[in-house]
Amino acid sequence: MVRDPGPAPRVPVAVRRARTPAELVALVDSGNAWQRDFAAALVVRDDDPARRRAEVGQLTSLVRSSARPEARLQSLWILEALHALDDGLLVAALGDAHPRVREQAVQLAERRDTPTVIERAALLAADPDPKVCLQLALACGEWSGQAAADALAAVARRFPDDPLVRTAVTSSALGHFEPFAAAVAQSEPAVQAAYHEPLVRMTAGRRDRAVLATLLAAAVGAPADRRIAALDELLSAMHRLGTDPWRILADGVGPEPPLATALGQLDLELARLAKVAEDPASPDDTRLAAARLLASTAAFEPRGLALLSRWLVPQVDPARQAAALDALGRSSAADVP
Repeated sequence: MVRDPGPAPRVPVAVRRARTPAELVALVDSGNAWQRDFAAALVVRDDDPARRRAEVGQLTSLVRSSARPEARLQSLWILEALHALDDGLLVAALGDAHPRVREQAVQLAERRDTPTVIERAALLAADPDPKVCLQLALACGEWSGQAAADALAAVARRFPDDPLVRTAVTSSALGHFEPFAAAVAQSEPAVQAAYHEPLVRMTAGRRDRAVLATLLAAAVGAPADRRIAALDELLSAMHRLGTDPWRILADGVGPEPPLATALGQLDLELARLAKVAEDPASPDDTRLAAARLLASTAAFEPRGLALLSRWLVPQVDPARQAAALDALGRSSAADVP
């Protein structure tokens, strides 16, 4: 039996003719992707020390001066493969004029723990290109420190409606949990709504009293016209996960006083909302929202369910009846009306 190895791989003519390191690296600056890839492979496989030093110098020059962004990008990765990409050159690449080069430079930077690289990369949270910010959100999960935490929060604030960015930010948030939660708690309502569910999931999984205290304090301290909605987002998410703040206070991890203080404020607010929900002089939408919120808390659930059931009469607008039914349907209590 004779094995047929198949056709010999074709090599671009320009690559076959290249003899010196300068000629080979010059092909990385080609507009022909086929030539660039073959030249890159040959450079990486070249194990002659003298040629390697010359190639590294030529590639460094390409990163700094090539007019082709694809050549600058490929040169960065070749240098990384050769373990010859220094921090100074990487910092320069993070400020490249082309967004795809900056994006790839962030991906390379996530492998570093050098403060100067991380701090320069963190500035790209304000980059005009969304893909650069997406890559930065992913990279922040590999870094520690305040610069990375601030950059992650900045990206979260800029793109609350982008599902890819939200996923990237959430995947990196656990490494910066407390500062990230504090930043979200002080952000616009759209940002809070985007990250409340994942933050609550992580808080519940960690039984983290400190972060829960931060989230609760922000919700209780929200402006009056936003407070019920902020509390409902937080407490309803916890209710769906089968937990509540009082349980985490009892068996959670971390200092008790901040959470105990926040729960004291929450109890006062819920008691006030119970009166609002029963006050016929209050606007109907506010009364219904207050009743829905009460029904999602263990301490006030029976009272909230009773208040919601009052909306299920023919004289009430069908939309409000539907909202009350939805809140009743979310309850797992045995005596739901």
